[in-house]
Amino acid sequence: MYQKNAGGWIKHFDFMIVDFITLQITYILAFFTRHGWHRALMMYSEPIYRSSAIVLAISAIAFSVMTENHKDILKRGHLIEIRQVIKLVIAVTMAILAYLFFTKEIDFSRLVLTYFYVYSLILVYLARTLWKKWLLTKGVSDNQKRHILVITTREHAGSLANRLKAHEYGGIDIIGMVLADGEGDLYRSRAADLRTA
Repeated sequence: MYQKNAGGWIKHFDFMIVDFITLQITYILAFFTRHGWHRALMMYSEPIYRSSAIVLAISAIAFSVMTENHKDILKRGHLIEIRQVIKLVIAVTMAILAYLFFTKEIDFSRLVLTYFYVYSLILVYLARTLWKKWLLTKGVSDNQKRHILVITTREHAGSLANRLKAHEYGGIDIIGMVLADGEGDLYRSRAADLRTA
């Protein structure tokens, strides 16, 4: 009857995939900006750029898993999202820098890393925002939503309804509200009444 929802990093695995794809695209875009298409098509044939791309992927996944970078991603606002994107991009960039330092690679372009940093800040934020918007509007069908029945007192019903409407996000459908007064009387309102309250 009761089913435990996925938690932690598995819950937002889709956002990890979006970040991974976006970071790889920005890495290729940074390389293209510095070297042009003629070398960008053969980018992964150069060992230093191929191994840096692997470090990029591992560090992005490790950072997301260890820091829960996607926690409450569907609820948070734009400023918090920007802060989380900055943390991710800094961590990935630092991982690439550490890799280059410890392997003593000198053939890696500093401009590629700079372009990667700037492009990643912009494109990861845009990708997350677009994916979040899609999930909140069209990503959850009616049969996938969790249906909840709210039980509260008459005194708290109005403020609770306003809070639920203000913080509404995909995946939850309020089917009704039960008012339990101190006398033990139960009053049930329809979900439509709750949405218009």
